[in-house]
Amino acid sequence: MKKTLVIRTITTLVWISLIYLGLNRNTLITSLILLSTIIIGPIFCSWFCPLGFVQNIMGKLGRFLGLPKLEFKPGVHKYLKYSRYLLYFIAFLPFGINGLATFGLEPRRTFTNLLVGEVDTILSLLVFILLVGASLFNERFYCNYLCTKGAEYSLFSSIRIFRIKRTSNCVSCKKCNKECPMQVDLMKNEIVNDITCISCLDCIGACKVKDSIKYTKGLRIPNIIRKKIDKSNNDLFKTVK
Repeated sequence: MKKTLVIRTITTLVWISLIYLGLNRNTLITSLILLSTIIIGPIFCSWFCPLGFVQNIMGKLGRFLGLPKLEFKPGVHKYLKYSRYLLYFIAFLPFGINGLATFGLEPRRTFTNLLVGEVDTILSLLVFILLVGASLFNERFYCNYLCTKGAEYSLFSSIRIFRIKRTSNCVSCKKCNKECPMQVDLMKNEIVNDITCISCLDCIGACKVKDSIKYTKGLRIPNIIRKKIDKSNNDLFKTVK
């Protein structure tokens, strides 16, 4: 875990350097980010995003201070997590992204501007501080429910080549679920189909059983098709004497 934090710190500092150099919107760099998202998932969110890094540190600080971990129940989260996609499509409306920023709903942009000494509005600054504070209790609250860029990357990552996969060594202790900042249920399927997975690899770091979770090539099978396959296998199994 310490090694992961060191690497994450270095990659985040690299991105901050690109912001200062004005290269964070460079066509080549943004194209490379999208390409990597399609191949290995939204690694920008977990390994380069400054706001994601701050939330990660705040989450760890909250644990160190013994603060309660507050997350929505799975039944609520599975619907609420689509709120960021609603905001993503709102951003395409006339003045959409600027409107979100005005109302403080683009903390990622607010933080990027702060890094170069600029402030959007007092309201956006207050919302930014509030969301960073919320990370003490819910590490990736903003990423889970409000980040429009994360929503965009997750849509591209739906066809990703590399995914998290549980192996036969898994003992179903669910430590990976508890560690996942995006509340992905790794117990649901052998291969993680959830497009909200940000490839942070925290689940692998949390697992105490060797080779139980791997980051490898995996085909995403839509749940509706997976259920039909499972039902077909069960029917076949029942007919065998």
